[in-house]
Amino acid sequence: MTALNDAINRRDALRLLGAAAAWTAVAPTPSAAQADIKAFNVHVDNKDLADLRRRLANTVWPPDATGTPWSMGTDLAYMRQLIAYWKDKYDWRAHEAALNRFDQYTTTIDGQKIHFIHQKSRRPDAIALVMTHGYPGTIWEMLPSVPALVDPTAHGGTAADAFHVIVSALPGYPFSGEPADATNSRSSSALPFPAHRRARRESLAQMKSARITRASTSTTCGKRRISASKAASPSRWLTG
Repeated sequence: MTALNDAINRRDALRLLGAAAAWTAVAPTPSAAQADIKAFNVHVDNKDLADLRRRLANTVWPPDATGTPWSMGTDLAYMRQLIAYWKDKYDWRAHEAALNRFDQYTTTIDGQKIHFIHQKSRRPDAIALVMTHGYPGTIWEMLPSVPALVDPTAHGGTAADAFHVIVSALPGYPFSGEPADATNSRSSSALPFPAHRRARRESLAQMKSARITRASTSTTCGKRRISASKAASPSRWLTG
């Protein structure tokens, strides 16, 4: 058991995940679909922000719903507070600057414009790690973890745990393009790295095989313990 646990340690598992997800680890030569990678910075015009505030101010509110708050949908009082915060207190420029502290790019994959962050570690042999969001999230929710992943020594970790981090936005989410026809959640999640789906499947199959091996070993050891216990006190097993 000890030898098996040592063979399947955390570092090896992370290497499998990195190899499965990142094009830099699997194919150093970019494919044709990734040849148009361009640097990107977030910037929203002042006129667009002013238009948003104007539309928020002109919200037509429905009457209060009957019943207790939230029993028939979003609570109206809560929604009013949220819109007021968004219109009067939310600092878009501060959040825009926070996004622009990361290295951002866009590219086109299978006809889809993809926006992503590629934050490199100072450690050249760092594992490449890809993170994607789901519905209804965005890449913003993952950004707090990026600095620690890229530079673990600055956050109480060790240099050997460093990652090159890629955070991609799915089609239809800022700042990727609109979804193409016949796009679904499964195909969208595979878009950032279409050339490496096979490598990902193979790596996941290795991890699944390792889990099955560990489970089988644990079951065998458990059976041996039960057999030993029965031999030591057979009357307990016979009487229930």
